[in-house]
This record gives sequence, structure tokens and C-alpha cells, in this order.
Amino acid sequence: MNDRRTVQEIVEERGKLLRDAKKAINAEKYDQEKVDKLLSEVDRLTKELKLVESEQQKMVMSLEGDKAPEMRIYGETKTLKSAPVGDLEQWISDIVKSAFGRGGVQNRDVLEGSGSGQYAVPAVLSNTLISYITERSLLGRLGVSNVAVSTDTTTYAQVSALPTADVIAEGAELTETDPTFTPRTLQTYSYRAGTIISQEFEEDSIANPQNVIEPIVQSIAQNIDSDFINGAAPLGLNAMTGTFLRLHLGENGAALTGYEELGALWQKARELNIDLSAFVMSPRTLKEYKLLETATEEVPKPNPFNDIPMVETNMVLNAETEGSSTNCTRVYAGDFKRGVLAGWRYGSANAMKFLLDRSTLAEFGKVRIYGYCRMGLAHPYGNGIFGYIKGVIPPSGAIT
Repeated sequence: MNDRRTVQEIVEERGKLLRDAKKAINAEKYDQEKVDKLLSEVDRLTKELKLVESEQQKMVMSLEGDKAPEMRIYGETKTLKSAPVGDLEQWISDIVKSAFGRGGVQNRDVLEGSGSGQYAVPAVLSNTLISYITERSLLGRLGVSNVAVSTDTTTYAQVSALPTADVIAEGAELTETDPTFTPRTLQTYSYRAGTIISQEFEEDSIANPQNVIEPIVQSIAQNIDSDFINGAAPLGLNAMTGTFLRLHLGENGAALTGYEELGALWQKARELNIDLSAFVMSPRTLKEYKLLETATEEVPKPNPFNDIPMVETNMVLNAETEGSSTNCTRVYAGDFKRGVLAGWRYGSANAMKFLLDRSTLAEFGKVRIYGYCRMGLAHPYGNGIFGYIKGVIPPSGAIT
């Protein structure tokens, strides 16, 4: 969750400053220093407004635009061709219609014994489907890189030690040192989710295929997020070795009082020359930070790390153990944009598909639809790039 201000807030503040600047320019006693200061602040807000509008426009184009975000093939510079989001929705709509004997989608692999069908996602729609999933996942909010991989296991070189850099005299010989590479494997795993629709649903709602695709892709996205935080395969943040650990306020913790622990995490990362692109926490923990008050009055305590987004997900557990307490949680920090790679299986009939089960519920006029994809997570720069705080961060009040 980013604390950046909204367009309306910036516009209102900029408008007030413009009015103040106009009054200062037309004042009977002209103050050049005051005018320059006001106009400089107006210019700063204008730049901030353009940045926020640009980011919002990118998000709108990503979610609702005519074209899905581009994705490249791992190890290559070219990007994959993608189709408009509307084409994917129309394709899903045709699949549902075909389940009831309508539509013209090609059934790639009909299982005659069960009356089921498997529809391989066309290559031009695969990228669009991937973007549909990532936009609803923690990976998407953290800006994790998405690449297409051509096999279920892709080997890559993980950098485990950098070459030594030095200043040398004019004409002196450079003593070279090699970087250290460790071979790693990006393994893809299967993610699958399904829904049941009825004949009535098909007749009443198929004009809005989002009703079919949304529950499927949201379920897949949530499962991927769970693995990203807690998984052993693919490797999640909790299972990493080499992470640095900060305990929160003693063995059994206490209520949050400030941002000191985030500062300790930030300091440790910077000592390792690592950037922090986000703090990741549970919604309960984020609420605690948002409700921190100053010592003298009930106003929000200023966050000194406001330029680092605080991103929440319900996949961060609130029931871990620390000491004798079982009410613990974590706050993760790291460079998620460069330190994580999401590899999506691409270019195979078994990589992404939709499956139909026409037979088991046929007597009820219903059909099961499953979405299926393969992806894996890689950490290309080593496992020591993420840190976390662990401890008791209790809620300020019960929620019923």
C-alpha cells in the first residue's frame, strides 16, 4: 500500500498555492522571494501530479486497456505478442458456450470417455492470461519481473560473489577477479482452480465473461501468493536461507510504538548494499502502523520511510510462535523488483489451458470449468536479499 497522495489532493494544494502566488504578485508590497518560493512549490506539485497521473494511467491500461502488458522470453530481448484483453474474455465466453453445445472454440483434446474437453490457451492469449493473474496477485503489486520459460525446468546462473573493483594507476595492470556463479534451476509448478456454472448462468451472464474468469484467476493468484510467502516448492520467503532476522521488541513482543524496527531492517539492507523496494506485511500489521500516534496528540506519526511502499497481503500469517506467544507475525523487506523472477511456462499445449467437465453434472444442467497454468519462482541474486521482523504485533482492538 503506497502512501502517495491522490490526484485530487495534489490538485487542491496546487490550486491554493496558485491563488496565493497570484495574490503575492498583485500585492501592494511586492516580495520577490515570497513569489519565487510559491512558484517553485507550484512547479514541484505540477511534476508530482504528472507522475501520479502517469502511474494511474499505466494501471488503467494494464487492467482495462486494449492490450496486455508485454512479457519477454527468458534469456532473450524480444517480447511476446499479446492480444487485447477483450479477445481473452471472448475466448472464455466461447468455451462456456461450447460446453452447452454452442460456440466455435476448437477442442484440442476431447476425452471421449468422460465427455470432458481441454482447450489449450492460444499463444497470443497466454500473455494476456498471465497479466490477468499477476494483476490480482502480490507479485504484481510488488513489481516482480515476469518472464516466459520454454521448459518446465530452466537453469540460470545465480550470482553469489561479485568481481573485485579497484582504482589503478595510469598504465598499470589490472588484476582481474572472477564473479562466482552458482547454477540454479527454476522449476515450474501446476496451479489449477475451477468453478461450476449452470445453463441459466450461461444464458443470463455470458455477456460478461469476467464472471467466469475472475474467480478462477483470483484463486490461482492467491495460491501463488501463498507459495511466494510460505511455500517450500516453489521457494517462499519463509523457507529462504541466509535471510537476516530482527526480533520485534523482545521474546514475546509488544505493541508497536514507532518505526524503529523498520529502520533497523533498512539499515541492515543498506549495509549489504541492497535496495528496499517494499515492506510486506499482514493487513493487521499495516493497520497498526497507520494508527501510530504522536506522543503529544492523536495525529498520525510521520513515517520516515514513506518512500518505500508498505504492501499488505493476507498470506503473511498472524499465528506464528515466538517464545511462549503464538500471536506473532512478520514484516518482510527486500528488493522484490530485481530479487525475484516469476517464470511462466509458455509455448506448450500443456502449459496453459482451460478444462471442461461436461459429464458429472450434466443431469443438473451444469458444467465444471477449470483454469490451469504452470509457473515457478526464482531468486537470481542469492537467498540473502530479504530480511524480516518477527514478533508479536497485536491488534489495537477486536474486530467482529
